[in-house]
Amino acid sequence: MTLARRIAGEAFGTAFLLAAVVGSGIMGDRLAGGNVAIALLANTLATGAMLVALILTFGPISGAHFNPAVTLADASQGGLPWREVPGHVVAQIAGAFVGITAAAAAPIVIAYEPVWAIGTGKTATPEIAVDAHKIIRAEVAKLLGADVAAAIRILYGGSVKPDNATSLIGQEEIDGALVGGASLKPDSFAAIVKY
Repeated sequence: MTLARRIAGEAFGTAFLLAAVVGSGIMGDRLAGGNVAIALLANTLATGAMLVALILTFGPISGAHFNPAVTLADASQGGLPWREVPGHVVAQIAGAFVGITAAAAAPIVIAYEPVWAIGTGKTATPEIAVDAHKIIRAEVAKLLGADVAAAIRILYGGSVKPDNATSLIGQEEIDGALVGGASLKPDSFAAIVKY
């Protein structure tokens, strides 16, 4: 299987997954008659069924990651060569935005967290975080235009704490923080929020 075919599989699979999530959410909301629990259940069941179908269809082609975090996790475990990761991630971002109009994208908030930071207590340097945010914003600009890319909020997550929040959130490319464990400690969270 060629790299181009695997990357195309990621793009198409991600696009279909996004369509399934959004479509099943709309379907669930309209059919539930105002019952939020039923709407969420309908969305969950339809999305789960579509995810199984997509994994069975695209798994043999691309590995069916459909998500940059899964791609990075697979690469960190040796399942995907690191040289192929950028292509997969770009294809996944592009696939996620297929069919979304600029107006629909305006309220979207993207959160970036390095896979190696999840649950480890490690934090990216401001330079690494800024580089990742620039890549994400550039891809959004290619897909939806410079105005949408400039307006969309991109948050950094990954062991954000009071001692590193200022150096991260103070960067021009970083629009805020997705706070994990520190949000469970009132004093720590308050210190981050007061930034």
